[in-house]
This record gives sequence, structure tokens and C-alpha cells, in this order.
Amino acid sequence: LGPKAAVYRAAHPELFDGVDVRTRTPQGASISAWTQLVARVRGTADTMTQTRLYSAAVRSFVQTASFLYVALCSTTLRFFDCTAVSPGVWVQTTTPSQRCYVASWLRLAPLAGVFAVLYGVSIPVVLAALLVHQKRACGSAVTLAARFPFLVARYVESQFLFEVAVLLRTLLVVCAITFFRGAETKAAVTACVLLVSAAHVFSVRPFVAARHTQLAGALLGLIVMI
Repeated sequence: LGPKAAVYRAAHPELFDGVDVRTRTPQGASISAWTQLVARVRGTADTMTQTRLYSAAVRSFVQTASFLYVALCSTTLRFFDCTAVSPGVWVQTTTPSQRCYVASWLRLAPLAGVFAVLYGVSIPVVLAALLVHQKRACGSAVTLAARFPFLVARYVESQFLFEVAVLLRTLLVVCAITFFRGAETKAAVTACVLLVSAAHVFSVRPFVAARHTQLAGALLGLIVMI
């Protein structure tokens, strides 16, 4: 077989079970045996390729959803962000030509609520379920970090779900800006959410590097001050 093939045989002995081949040369082995071996190798390669493509697609979807989570939450909850322009008259903050709390708005409210829950709540839930499942399947924190480095590589093993907490923090900030009235009220509620988040960061210390915990807490504190 040659050096590389011999290494492959040592790594995948199950492919060679029942196949009569020589170590150095195919001489002495029947044509049917070599055909059988090639078919097994090709089948294994196809399966591995499909598995890798599926894993890559899942990772790409999760990473894209995480990056776009703020925009998705803001867009879906924008429908409920209304401002009073006169007594009894409310309009959408981003689209003043659209009235709020009228018959047409009430008809669309349930559909907008469904999409808000679909994007705002389901993404963190699905992410948490995916990470828990993958942690059990991988069996080790190193393998999980290698498979989803953008989600768990920065965090200690016990805090592999901290990215879900970040998404929930984002959701609470968007809800505070959307559902509370008045600039001062929005700012106060948002500041409370960020203060609780900063306290949570310093409490659990999720990052592998201690300086990252300090930077995250300092950044949240600066945002509250602003």
C-alpha cells in the first residue's frame, strides 16, 4: 500500500475488515477486494463530507444570528415603539405616518408579536439548546471550543452558556428602549439593566482571561455613565 495508505489503514482499520490486501503492493489481492476497499473509502469520505458541511452550515447560521440579533430585535419590536404627539394620538416613533392603537394597528399587533417572540426569544433558546447538546456530544470543553470558537472559546468551561446571557441582555435593552415612555425613563431602565449585567459579569467571571472580565465590566460602566 505505501506509507500514506498504511497510515490511513492504521487510522481506519474498520475499512479493511474482510478485504484481502497486501501491505506494500496489490499483487496477490483480487480485483473484487480492491474494488470493495475503494467503495468503502469513498462511502466514508462522502459521509464525512456531508457531516462537515452540515456542521459548517449550523455554525454559520448560529454566528450570523448572533451578529444580527440586535438588528432583528430592534426591527421586530419597532412596531410597538409608539410616541404620543397629542392627547389620545399615538404614532410609531420610526414611522410617524403610522398611527398606533387604532383598528389597523391592532389587527397587525398579534402578527408583529409572533415575529418578536420568534426572533427575540427563540434565538437565545435555540442557542442554549444547541450548546448543551453539543457539549454532551463533544464530551470535552476543548472539542466544544474548537467547534464553536466564536461562542465558547473566550469563556471558562462552567460558563459556556454566557453568550446566551449576552443575547438576553441585548433583548432587555431593546425592550427597555421600546416599551418605556420618555427619554429619561428609557435611559434609567437601560442603565439598571446594564448595572445588573455588570454585576453578573464580576460575579461569575466568565472569561478565561481576567483582563477581559475587567474590560467588560468597565465598558458596561462607561455605557451607564454615558
